[in-house]
Amino acid sequence: MTIPPDAIVAASKLTQYLLTRRRTDDKSGYLAQAGFGVDSAPALEAEIRRLTASTEATVHRVNEHGTYYTVSGTVVGPNMRQLRVKLVWLQRIDGLFSFITLIPD
Repeated sequence: MTIPPDAIVAASKLTQYLLTRRRTDDKSGYLAQAGFGVDSAPALEAEIRRLTASTEATVHRVNEHGTYYTVSGTVVGPNMRQLRVKLVWLQRIDGLFSFITLIPD
């Protein structure tokens, strides 16, 4: 299964969650290794979309919210360093796809 190119990636998911330092479940430090920061959120979104478009998604689980899919591969940061990641997407019960999170892999 391929996640559609019009899948939703909320800007706040990038700027207020993935690229902002958090006490628990922090991913900003991992992403910073490749040069990603709040100011490079558009570059991170582009890499998420590139990886998603070029990689088959696999079903992870199904619950009352819909079907969760994972996409695994490499994103390339602004400093050209590559990071292995797992992307989690949700096909909601209304049929729309939404980006849920990025997990260091």
